[in-house]
Amino acid sequence: MISSASAPTLSQKDKDLLALLDSDDEYDELEQLPEDESNLVDPLKARPGLLPMVEWYIGPEVKQTSHEDNVTKLIDDMKIKVQRKLEVPDWAIVEPVYDKEQVKDRAIGARTNDTLFPMWVKKRKDFQRVFNRFNEREIPINMRVVVPIRKHPEERSDDDVKIIMKWVRQFDSLCHLNKQRLRIVCQKIKHKELVKGEKLYQQGDTEQVYYMVVSGSLRTYSKPSTASSSKTRSKSNDSSLPSITNGRKYKASDDFGQDALELNNTTSTRQETCEALESHTIVAMLRGYTYRESMKNFESMRTNSNRDFLESSVPLVNGWSWQRLLQLAEMLELERYPAGSTIAKQGDPAEKMYFIRKGTVSIMRAIEYVKSNKWPTSKHSKETITHTVKHNVELDKSFKGDYCCEEGVLGLNIRKCTVVAQTPVELLSLTKEDANIIISRQAKKIMSKRVEKRFQSSDDVAKEYLMKKHENKAKEKAKSLTYGIRYYTRKRKGERKRLADLKEKLWKEKLARMLQKKALEQTLGSPSSKKKETKEMYQPPETPEVDRPLTTNGKIVL
Repeated sequence: MISSASAPTLSQKDKDLLALLDSDDEYDELEQLPEDESNLVDPLKARPGLLPMVEWYIGPEVKQTSHEDNVTKLIDDMKIKVQRKLEVPDWAIVEPVYDKEQVKDRAIGARTNDTLFPMWVKKRKDFQRVFNRFNEREIPINMRVVVPIRKHPEERSDDDVKIIMKWVRQFDSLCHLNKQRLRIVCQKIKHKELVKGEKLYQQGDTEQVYYMVVSGSLRTYSKPSTASSSKTRSKSNDSSLPSITNGRKYKASDDFGQDALELNNTTSTRQETCEALESHTIVAMLRGYTYRESMKNFESMRTNSNRDFLESSVPLVNGWSWQRLLQLAEMLELERYPAGSTIAKQGDPAEKMYFIRKGTVSIMRAIEYVKSNKWPTSKHSKETITHTVKHNVELDKSFKGDYCCEEGVLGLNIRKCTVVAQTPVELLSLTKEDANIIISRQAKKIMSKRVEKRFQSSDDVAKEYLMKKHENKAKEKAKSLTYGIRYYTRKRKGERKRLADLKEKLWKEKLARMLQKKALEQTLGSPSSKKKETKEMYQPPETPEVDRPLTTNGKIVL
């Protein structure tokens, strides 16, 4: 509670003003204010004792940042971005490049649509070198990457990133990354253009950067220390000794500075200087700190995504603790397979198991059985010919949230089934060693319940398959014997009706084309003098009547 001693002393006029504000007549007083705003006087300045009273009641005035300044700064930043996009840099002048299929399609289309030159001229190699639009030659990746690498990282399109990814895969330091990690890295790569003699870095710099030469050439050299150089000069007494040692040259498609990509890298000073040997030398750069932070962020996002999927969609890990789910999520790796591809083959070593994140897979078993046929060799003898039939039998299907290829977890060393992707699938793979560490006994008991269905012997699978095959044949035979001629007559009748409908449809399409042609001739003028009505000239054929079996006293007569 504020004491009365801390309150400012008020004059009689200030007390009257407070009473006026507390009363209900304050709105009437405000309506009597003059309309001319120029004649208004600030009451805080007019009454010196009013300002401490207001500060005592509502606090001192707080200065806010100007909204106009913030808007002006935002507009200036947008102008810089727009100006950078509207400028015509050097890479925009270069002719755009395409993939191999795009180059071929463009060349074939240009040869077909162009009528200026004859075909035999357009097929000549010397002619195609001059007129590049007729050339099917694919531009090498080292030349194609020059255009997208010189763009600002924010201005690169998806096609530019794909070209950079294809180019980066030739370097051993980055080729081990999967598609997601490599895409993140390629979006962080910057470039630097050097003229002849310009230094990329100097001896003594501490910045850790990984370099990839796009075009041109560079060299590295180190200058000896003053103490060692003075000793060398005193021994040899030769003033013409070179001052540069340990020189090394780098050309296009070379890389150096791989130590910057180590995850446990510590900053160290450079022991050499690097300079350009040619003009227009382009170098792609990836900072070590940026690479390490990108990998850490990706691992964190991947782990959280895997943990959310396991917690929400995988019944096998229901009831697991949060820490255990997180440990399992860190062990999983994402793999993608197109539809129809083989994920695991029967007989291969069981090294991984998979959790299905998206799509459907089919568990197949390859079986073999012997089939025999009897061929007559003479009037009273027959010969039995046998041959082996190989067939893949579908045992089970797995969908999102399910698992497959669990042989290694259950103690088996060889695949018992072939797993095929029916749709494009995304799988989370878990190695056999990690699975033996993290999978609990309860989970193994749940997985062992499918052993009888998925891992039964090939002989049992073949026997069950042949029994089902014979049962289906017996059902068809019983159906034909039960329904007799009526079944096959109805089947033949439906087939005839289908053919009649198809014939009528084709005739209507032909008639429509003929009517369109006749209308065009009437519009443009036809040389023939005979004009008849289209309906009289062309009449659709009558649909054939479907044969019906004749019946006498309820019996079918053929």
